[in-house]
Amino acid sequence: MIDEINRRRFIGGALAGVGTLVPAMAKSAEKKGFRLGWIDMEGHYKYTLDPLPEMSNVKLVAAAVPEPSQKANRNKFNSLPKGIKIYTDYREMLEKESLDIAAVYTQHGDTAETLIRCAKKGLHIYTEKPLTTNLKDLERVKKAVDEAGVVLTMMLNMRFDGHYRKVREIVQSGVIGEVTLATAQKSYKLGTRPDWVKSRESFAGTIPYIACHALDIIRWTTGLRFVKGSAFHNNVGRPELGAMENTANMILLAESGATVSIRLDYCRPDIASTWGDDRLRIAGTKGVVEVIGEKVTLITETKKTHEVEPSESVSQFKNMVAAIEGKEELILSTEDAFRITELVLKLRNAADSQTMVVF
Repeated sequence: MIDEINRRRFIGGALAGVGTLVPAMAKSAEKKGFRLGWIDMEGHYKYTLDPLPEMSNVKLVAAAVPEPSQKANRNKFNSLPKGIKIYTDYREMLEKESLDIAAVYTQHGDTAETLIRCAKKGLHIYTEKPLTTNLKDLERVKKAVDEAGVVLTMMLNMRFDGHYRKVREIVQSGVIGEVTLATAQKSYKLGTRPDWVKSRESFAGTIPYIACHALDIIRWTTGLRFVKGSAFHNNVGRPELGAMENTANMILLAESGATVSIRLDYCRPDIASTWGDDRLRIAGTKGVVEVIGEKVTLITETKKTHEVEPSESVSQFKNMVAAIEGKEELILSTEDAFRITELVLKLRNAADSQTMVVF
């Protein structure tokens, strides 16, 4: 049973003159499945690519990617299935191909226009985060998606990881009581970064790129509604990174009075055994639940700290397709994608101006 917002997108939109596309697509899917078009290969494109072999109802038919002969792009290009039609300009692909879904993995500065073009073509969209680099473009994307009546979801994979799904279950069960505080950490190796992340014109900033995960998982697991916040970010000791910040901190106040803090950095040493060090801690009036590494731990009024088995992880892309078919609820809704992008852009702006922002 999909929620009312998504039901309006899938069914009721016909009354407003924008919904006939999706019912027609669902009928087509019963015969031959959905036709997927790929746009660029920046970021976490494997979240779409990896599930495809298991999805008989989705076929990747075309891709618009950077020139594959360029050394930097060759490995990415070679990971695509053989035999698909390759374009170097996604606009040409959108004009020539009959598509149902677009997977968008562009540089941040190109994402807004790409999303708008895909929406105007009536395509459902799975996209890298964030949706845009500024609030004005975010409103433009909202308008295009709403008018088209399509589904858009954004790559926020933590909701789909079993460890964090278990945290949500624990919080919702009431065993830790009312949430009073939530903290999150996203720490990564710097690795080798492409030139486009060194400019604010093409890269939205570290807060929009990374804090979106932390804000979303806190919001989703706890149900907290953020009302105001502030942030700081800087590039410390890495002049070669240009405008890319390697450290950031945020603090937010929730409507309930609970406080939230998030720390980000690209300072994890190369010697570390994992690329990232993600952490989440939710404190309530009756207990605390934490995720560190691959472990979920819980302490309550009646039981000392103990490890809890995570829930089953699910594929976000599979969930999106099932939601389009009306078989599942869209776990990360179109509205959630817009809200999280709005939050991180406002927090980045607050960090730029060293001010507090009201959400």
